[in-house]
Amino acid sequence: MSIRSEFEPGLTFADENLLNGVEYFYSITAFNIIGESEPSTTISGIPIPIITPPGIPENVSLTVDGRSVILTWSEPKDDGRSPIIGYVILRGNNDDDLEILANVSSVNNFTDTDLKRGRTYYYQIVAKNEMYHGNATEILVGRIAKEPDDSPGYFISISVVSLLLISILSIRHRKMHQGPHTTANED
Repeated sequence: MSIRSEFEPGLTFADENLLNGVEYFYSITAFNIIGESEPSTTISGIPIPIITPPGIPENVSLTVDGRSVILTWSEPKDDGRSPIIGYVILRGNNDDDLEILANVSSVNNFTDTDLKRGRTYYYQIVAKNEMYHGNATEILVGRIAKEPDDSPGYFISISVVSLLLISILSIRHRKMHQGPHTTANED
C-alpha cells in the first residue's frame, strides 16, 4: 500500500498510530515548481512497544510460621507493557541493608526457612519484566520467636527465679505466724 503525504519543508516526520510488530517502509522525495526528485533509498521499521519498569507488587503479606517466614503478593497493576517474568526477594537483618535472597519465577509466594530464633528479618519484593526491575514494596518485618531450649543457662535462670519465689513466700509465711509486732518510733 502506498500513501503519499505532502508536508511543509522540514527535517523530521513522525508516523503515528502504527501497529506493533508490523513492518512499515518509507522513502522520501523532494519537489518544487520544476518537478519531483527520484525516491530515496527505501528504509523500513517495525514498531515495538516502549517497555517501562513494572509497578510495585500488591497485596503483600508476611506470616511467621515457627522458624519460617511466608511472603505472599499479587502482580502489580502495571506490567510496564511487558509480561512479568519473576520477582526478586530481598532480605536483611535491618531495614537499610537488604540483599538479594532469591529470584523466583512468576509464582506469587516465597517461604524463607530455617531462620534463627529471636531474630528479626526485613523483606522487600521487586517485580521484573523482560527489560526492567520495578520499585520495591514497603519493608515487611518478621520476628522469629524465642523458644526455650535445652541450654544450661535456661535451667539456671528458672532455678534462681524458683528459689527467689520460695524465699519470699517463706518470709511472708513466718511473718504471718509470729504474732503482733511492736515498732519503736524515734522522737
